[in-house]
Amino acid sequence: MKPRTHGNRTARHPRAWLVGLAALLAVQTWSGAAAATERPSAGSSDVDVLAASGLFALSDKELGTARASAPLESEDGTVLRSRRAEDPAPMLYLAALQERTAAAATAAQERHWSGLPFLGEMATRAGYELPLPFGVTAAYNYVARDIEVTDVRVGVEGAPPSSVSQVADFKARSVVDAGVVKLDAWLLPFLDLYLLGGYIKNVSDVNVRVTVQRPGPLPGTRQFLIKARTELEGFVGGGGLSLAGGWRQLFAMVDVNYTQTDLGFDDRFRALIASGRVGWNGKVGPIPLRLWAGAAYWDTKNTAKGTVDIPDVGPVRFEADQGPKHPWNAVVGVSSAIHRHLELFAEYGFNAADVTFFAGGLTVRF
Repeated sequence: MKPRTHGNRTARHPRAWLVGLAALLAVQTWSGAAAATERPSAGSSDVDVLAASGLFALSDKELGTARASAPLESEDGTVLRSRRAEDPAPMLYLAALQERTAAAATAAQERHWSGLPFLGEMATRAGYELPLPFGVTAAYNYVARDIEVTDVRVGVEGAPPSSVSQVADFKARSVVDAGVVKLDAWLLPFLDLYLLGGYIKNVSDVNVRVTVQRPGPLPGTRQFLIKARTELEGFVGGGGLSLAGGWRQLFAMVDVNYTQTDLGFDDRFRALIASGRVGWNGKVGPIPLRLWAGAAYWDTKNTAKGTVDIPDVGPVRFEADQGPKHPWNAVVGVSSAIHRHLELFAEYGFNAADVTFFAGGLTVRF
């Protein structure tokens, strides 16, 4: 896959094509890899992202209040212990979307056919209703952010690539749209593992300000501006894990995921996204809701490498070192379980500087 480019120059110079090539072909963004991974979870997040990711997991992080007004009994009917309805369970397990009714409690005690999650019976005996262990999530991610280009190198006709950054100042902004599908499984009441895959489209606007020596005997320099737009598409895939815990109606979670994205360069773009969230789990009227806030860090520095044939010039090798201008982002989000098998979620990310991130989707659990 080769980058598709189109652009215009505001001034001409004998070496303008060299820097224009760097702008058009070398300055490609890492954002698509991250946008598909930074995604809100069904109880916190995964926009990262994905994301990402932004990139940013997409499954239920169902943390909440554990209450039981009836005594707990063993199989022979012996009362083991009792607890007041307002007392919280002493263990930190992923909890239900809402307080358990008698019918819900009975359903939660029934063991899933898969045997997952392990230690699930301990959690339900403590008063927690666990989510169904398997999930399939479909999500859409949008990311717009600035790209920091630290160096661009170009080599012509087999020559080793040499830096053009001493004569060119690069500014780039990327917009990414990504569709992601995620499969997850709760192995433990507090541990969710997942795999994800999807397709991204990345559009980057690049401005290159070039400074060169004036031709002839006159001293001084000249400056001119090159503007270009690049469009890339490709597949993204990876995996991650989420850890979660809660107390009464409060919850906290940590998510880490790793992805690779194929955008047509010599090497795949790699992204490691880590995020943390705290929030509230309860009801607004009859509607069960979870609200959260947190932060995400995008470790997405990459070097784009490739070769392109230029008419009348030959093969041109390019390399560009790039990454997020501001890797830290704040996130806020909401989710609602409209059914035990169905949940909707949305998350918004920002950093008050250059990032706008949105992720939303639907999770089906079984």
